[in-house]
Amino acid sequence: MKVLLIQNSPFETHRSWNYLEHLGLGFLEKVLTEHGFLVDVFDATWNWDDAKSTIKKTWPPKKNYHLIGFSVNRSNFAASAETIKLLREKGFKGHITLGGYFPTFHFEKILSNFTEIDSIVLGHGENTFLRLCQSIRENKSPEDIPGLAFRSDHKRVKSSPNFETEIFLKTVGIPIHRPRYGVARMITSRGCHYRCTFCCINSFDRYNFKSKHHRRSLDEVLEEVDLLVHEHNVNHIWFSDMEFIGKDKKFVGDFCDHIIKKGYDITFEADCRVDSLNETVIKKMSKAGFNALFLGVESFADRQTDDYNKFKKNYDKNNIFEIVSLMKKYNVTPRFGFIMFDKNTTIDDLILNHQVISSSVGYGTLDGLANKLAVLPGTKIESDYLEDKERCWQVEIDKNNRLESHLYYPQYKFKDPRVVFLYEVSFSFRNKITRLQELFDQYLKEESLSYGKHTAILWDIRDLFGQIFERLLSFVKEESPPFYYSDELRQELDDIFVDYCAQFGFASQTIQNILDEEYKNPGMPHP
Repeated sequence: MKVLLIQNSPFETHRSWNYLEHLGLGFLEKVLTEHGFLVDVFDATWNWDDAKSTIKKTWPPKKNYHLIGFSVNRSNFAASAETIKLLREKGFKGHITLGGYFPTFHFEKILSNFTEIDSIVLGHGENTFLRLCQSIRENKSPEDIPGLAFRSDHKRVKSSPNFETEIFLKTVGIPIHRPRYGVARMITSRGCHYRCTFCCINSFDRYNFKSKHHRRSLDEVLEEVDLLVHEHNVNHIWFSDMEFIGKDKKFVGDFCDHIIKKGYDITFEADCRVDSLNETVIKKMSKAGFNALFLGVESFADRQTDDYNKFKKNYDKNNIFEIVSLMKKYNVTPRFGFIMFDKNTTIDDLILNHQVISSSVGYGTLDGLANKLAVLPGTKIESDYLEDKERCWQVEIDKNNRLESHLYYPQYKFKDPRVVFLYEVSFSFRNKITRLQELFDQYLKEESLSYGKHTAILWDIRDLFGQIFERLLSFVKEESPPFYYSDELRQELDDIFVDYCAQFGFASQTIQNILDEEYKNPGMPHP
């Protein structure tokens, strides 16, 4: 039996992970091939293929697939839906299933509005997806497969958890890797010990796990590093754990000790909590080759971190500056995750966070620019926000808006008109910076620019946002509502944009074309 696994290109092209191998597809391919299935994998992000190009490259008549699985997130949902529509128009009669965070959380809305999709795999999909493939091979109904959402004969959407996955994952082993640019992705664990109110990790894991956190064996993790170094010539590994250190510093210490002994010429990066770090841990990680750590700080405003349950009570956030200083001392780049906007954001919150970002890590190292809190399903923030009937609402999904993925989440409006203005204007400049970054994407695709150099240049360009945001903050402090985005202010900000880009050798006309294109076809901020 033949199975095709697809990841479509996202609408956002500036996140570095978009250029790298898809770890989830690697795990699925490993499991299916071990159980006798013939598997093809098509990752459209490698060449930024759109839906039509994806169909052209994956659907010659000789490929008689029985099942096609799509790895879907919010950013590639519309492209995935378009590809599925074209597949059905081409005459594909087999089973189509989706997996990933976005379809897991919205399976009822998706299955109710996309009849061309047969099922959705919930949570961590290896075990459920294998059982789905086996049922199709044996011509059995998938109704009794735990962890699968589907439409019953009565058109009702049904689902159930698959707690077998908790045990099954211990036997999955090392995924099939397809590293690019000398960079590979790995995980040492699944799940998270913590309970941040805005994070959906635990609500995703509830479909499979009864406990919070699952760590792979150290021997297996080290074996995978050996494989990547010796067989794939990898020189950088990105650990995609939700929380790499967690509450188990011994694992991280033992891992670093083994890597140091091996003497690899390799670097690593990982995501971790800032309050998991101290000088001993940072020093050892640096010696093992960790050159960047992503820290989910989210905010320096007490109101926000209290709402997000981000730190322990009485945690002194000034410790973060000490951690950043220690990381720089040991040549580990600190990167911050920040949630700049939520429904209760004040101008004082924005000023404080801007000062912290500018003085510590810079905007270039942020995970996103002009970030607005996404109210994710199954989180405490979601229930809290939906109780605010005056400023929060949930859009009903139907045939007319089913491709607008941001509407699947609860929507909300800001209270302060200054915050509204700042969000709308800064979002437009985020779009302009994204368009500028796309110029460098082509160099990366042509391999005339290394992945590391590409990332460094993008960080430099994203620092431009900090300059523009600072000017916007001063504007709203000087003026009184209602705020008007005058031609004079727009020209002033455009001049900052053009002058900044000149240092990279861009002709002013090239930059002006980017600005003009954004004015003609603006990317609208989410309501």
